[in-house]
Amino acid sequence: MSSARNTCGLSPRTTATATDLTRCRTATGVGPIDATYHAIDSIVEEDIKLLEYTVQAITEGMDAIGKVTARIQVAIPVNGGDETVLRQFMGRGADTDVITASAKAYLACVNRVAAKLQPAPASEPPA
Repeated sequence: MSSARNTCGLSPRTTATATDLTRCRTATGVGPIDATYHAIDSIVEEDIKLLEYTVQAITEGMDAIGKVTARIQVAIPVNGGDETVLRQFMGRGADTDVITASAKAYLACVNRVAAKLQPAPASEPPA
């Protein structure tokens, strides 16, 4: 993801826009983090279930850094077939902006999913 933008206000829904190198998607949510996660989901195009979300201050003061941990669940194809297995992936992110830290944590999870979905490199036959 190359950028993200949130629009918050007094309405019950928040809007977030996520952009990668080729696509820009906008999504709504019940808050800025929910909207950001939905926007990322629309780019990734995987059925992702958020299992755990925690935020913790790791420094003190007004400019404290927040650490976010996210854990997701995704169905991963088994041996390239139609069968799938549910796998969990965890990611962490840190920033002075908790929304940015949240996006970093979620993207860490999504990147692990993408790495798992990459086909294994073909092994070379013995010479």
